[in-house]
Amino acid sequence: MQNIKNIDQLNQNIEATLKNIADIPAEDEKSDELVQSLLELVGKRQSFVAQFISSDDIGADTLQKQLALTKKYTEQVKVALQHRQDLLSKGRSNKRQINVYQSINSNR
Repeated sequence: MQNIKNIDQLNQNIEATLKNIADIPAEDEKSDELVQSLLELVGKRQSFVAQFISSDDIGADTLQKQLALTKKYTEQVKVALQHRQDLLSKGRSNKRQINVYQSINSNR
């Protein structure tokens, strides 16, 4: 029963971290810390899920709930990753444009 409370707390922390990642700009240094925190939380969650799978005390409904949450988190992470990649790509494009304008300006 304690493991279920622990994983429920981890799930809440993962959800809060995912929300914070979605809300914070990619350029913010805190975003790197949040991603690192998410990685640690997911690692801990994986350990609990592995214990649940090997345990005879955990029912199928609990495992199904955790599987559904895993799928939900996977989709949220994919969205956040795509958003970050888009921002980085846009940032590179903007940097190239600035460099072109600087080059043009220096040739005047």
